[in-house]
Amino acid sequence: TCSVAKKELDDLEKWKEEHKPGPIKLVPQRLGGMKSEAQARQKQQMMFMQSKYRQKHKREEYIKAKKAAEEAEILKKKAIQREKAERLEVKKRQQEMQRRQMFLEDHYYKTNELLNRFDLGLPKSDSCQIADGGPESTAW
Repeated sequence: TCSVAKKELDDLEKWKEEHKPGPIKLVPQRLGGMKSEAQARQKQQMMFMQSKYRQKHKREEYIKAKKAAEEAEILKKKAIQREKAERLEVKKRQQEMQRRQMFLEDHYYKTNELLNRFDLGLPKSDSCQIADGGPESTAW
């Protein structure tokens, strides 16, 4: 059993040796571009600052748009309330005019009724009684 295991290990080593990858042949080239490390870091820092500025600007624009939307909503609600108040005012004026009209009609009707009583000479029991200063008069 030991010799079988040794033989398998030798076969494995032989197989690895036969299937070993060959050397890598790459053309040498300069990596990192044409800029120095300091220039690359400076550019990276500038990009970072610009990104921060863009984010800040974007946030400010979002807040400004949100405030504008809220203001528009408030103005819309105020306009609705103003319309309601105006409609209520118109309704009150109409009711007041109707009340005055009814009062004037009633006043006109009562005045005509009184004048008709005087013209027809109705008995004193229906018309206003005037105290005649006699002993029957009531004290105020």
